[in-house]
Amino acid sequence: MKSDSIRSGGDVIQERSDYKNWMPKGMVHGTLAGTLVCLVLFIIFGCTGLFSGVANTVLFVVFLVATVVCACVTIWMALMYRAFDYNGKRKMSKQIFSHLYLCFRQEMNNRETANLLLKTNQQT
Repeated sequence: MKSDSIRSGGDVIQERSDYKNWMPKGMVHGTLAGTLVCLVLFIIFGCTGLFSGVANTVLFVVFLVATVVCACVTIWMALMYRAFDYNGKRKMSKQIFSHLYLCFRQEMNNRETANLLLKTNQQT
């Protein structure tokens, strides 16, 4: 969490926290690159006869399965990135931080109430 301050003439105008995204963009790009590599290898072994017989068939099936799995993981990660984008439409991470803050405030209120009850009981 990084805090940005915008200064004008030495005065702080605005301060906001940068919570980043819980799904790193590099991870999404990495799975997309893996998907593209598997797709290229699938096309190479499916369309060309670099190997013959069983080896070509096995590599064709392996890269077909790898392409489908990587594509599903890439889509899932892209959806997660969008869902956890703090500045996007969904604002799931903002909702989570707001909920955690409310839980923290409630816990602090409960502790204050418990301390007041203990002091009242000790005085009587």
